[in-house]
Amino acid sequence: MAKSRIENSAPRLGLYGGTFDPIHLGHLIVAEQARAELALQRVFFVLTPQPPHKSGAAISPVEHRLNMLKLALKDNSHFEASTVEVERPGVSYTVDTLRHFRAQAEFAEAELFLIIGADSLLELKNWREPQAIIHLARLAVYSRPGLDLHGAVPQFMQHTHLLNGPQVEISATDIRQRCSHGLSIRYLVPESVRNYILENRLYCQ
Repeated sequence: MAKSRIENSAPRLGLYGGTFDPIHLGHLIVAEQARAELALQRVFFVLTPQPPHKSGAAISPVEHRLNMLKLALKDNSHFEASTVEVERPGVSYTVDTLRHFRAQAEFAEAELFLIIGADSLLELKNWREPQAIIHLARLAVYSRPGLDLHGAVPQFMQHTHLLNGPQVEISATDIRQRCSHGLSIRYLVPESVRNYILENRLYCQ
């Protein structure tokens, strides 16, 4: 388990997956902390159309989520939206996305970091091909105070870099609920995203 800055001459890239429904400032803070702490040249926000663990859950149309993602990332040249999972048919699995990036000539020798939350680290053993995941990428884990990581598989911890950064409790679920009740979401999402939500009347009941 590494806590210090990692030094390596190979290009470093971050992959940060999610439904981003909507993308909010918490997502951006995590990605920027990973970029700065690990000296990542690029961070790909991988939009997931329908994650396996949310099967059957109501999720906003991909077009809206992608539009909001692009609006949120446009001011950071290190951040980029990826539609690889949107373009791939079937259920989206992280291991397949990592293999896709590894298969690209420009990323073949890169050091990949999979950016996840500490709760995902605890559940990693239940993901598809977890051993393959940790061989394809290092784990960059953003934790929060009071979360016990002792339940994580020790082998996974050996491939994990714990990120240090501000703890911001912002939830996409809470944002959607606030919208449905007509409450303000200012300062929870980028202003461009807030305007998009209002203009398109997303999350209103």
